[in-house]
Amino acid sequence: MLDAMPPEIDVQPKADGAAYGGQPNIVVKFTDGHGSGVDPASVHLIVNGADVTSQAIVDTGMIAYRPTAPVAGMVSAQIKLADKCGNAVDYSWRFTMRPGDAPIGGGPGNNGGNTGGNIPGNGPWGNNNGAGNNNNNNGNGGGWRNNNGNGWGNGPRRGPGLGQGQQ
Repeated sequence: MLDAMPPEIDVQPKADGAAYGGQPNIVVKFTDGHGSGVDPASVHLIVNGADVTSQAIVDTGMIAYRPTAPVAGMVSAQIKLADKCGNAVDYSWRFTMRPGDAPIGGGPGNNGGNTGGNIPGNGPWGNNNGAGNNNNNNGNGGGWRNNNGNGWGNGPRRGPGLGQGQQ
């Protein structure tokens, strides 16, 4: 098999994005698709100039790291990895650590609701996967308490202002 393509990556927090609360979950997902597969020994995560690979969780297809002490301001991160044929990825990005809790949902949206953003992570109201519409919560979460349906939570509920809710 000829493998000339490097692995693909997806980083969180996103480049030039923000994380909240002081101790971000820095996660890099990687895949080599139809290639030779990622060489686990090649995976290295560097945060603010320090190699934190030994303190991270490295699993098939991802590396995850959470600092043991709070960080503030601009954070730089770098992922280095290669597939078994030697096709390498060396990607650097920055994000900003902001104090406090993550906002609910995401950025401004349509129809007076909140349809966007992409603010993953655990906010004060449970798992917030962004990409939801907080008027109807038609997305993955995006609202209160790990909401995967329309409304505010888990369980049947219908009423004005709550959408076709599940509390």
